[in-house]
Amino acid sequence: RAEAERAEAERAEAERAEAERAEAERAEAERAEAERAEAARTEAARTEAARTEAARTEAAPTEAAPTEAAPTEAARVDGSVEALGVNIPSWAGEQFNALIGVVNKISLAIPSTAVSGELEFCNELKKVSGQPEWVLGLKMTGKDFVAVVDLGHLLLNQGPRDIAARPYKKIILLANSRWGIALDSVSAETEILSATIKWRDSTRIQQWLRGFESSRQLAIVDPAKMFVKDK
Repeated sequence: RAEAERAEAERAEAERAEAERAEAERAEAERAEAERAEAARTEAARTEAARTEAARTEAAPTEAAPTEAAPTEAARVDGSVEALGVNIPSWAGEQFNALIGVVNKISLAIPSTAVSGELEFCNELKKVSGQPEWVLGLKMTGKDFVAVVDLGHLLLNQGPRDIAARPYKKIILLANSRWGIALDSVSAETEILSATIKWRDSTRIQQWLRGFESSRQLAIVDPAKMFVKDK
């Protein structure tokens, strides 16, 4: 029995020694793998830094190019504007800011200088007898009022809109007047280059339509001519 116990103790000791050796080998392998991974990360970071620096150095001359080319582009725009001549309205110049209003999926560019404000549309408009059919009614603004215009009916030869079924969303106020234009939506102010617009020749038909900007499909509105009848 004593011999058996001794043999069992020796076997257990051998197993413990083997386990410790295996654990030591595993720890050494993990340490070596960690060192290899760290070396790989360091090399990758060095390579990326070198690539970024090379790209920055190579791009530096290109970044300066637009500044040198700017006078040429400005000269081209000036030449185009000058070539278009008298068809450009005084408020346009070489470029102008405009609000883009949408009516029945048609986009209209209205010069910002002609706009004094913006209101939410509501159906509570006061009807006044004797007004043209394109006047939807009067909207009270404090102690004052504006006459709200159905722009699709006035300018685009579309029938009167049933605002109870399809209400507009916005009203923009025309400066120095008591007119408000009803719109489905109004975008943020945007800049338009006159050279990108195909300006219309003088015409007695649709005088409000001064030109067309094809890239954004914008009809350019001259607010001063909105209420002028065709001749």
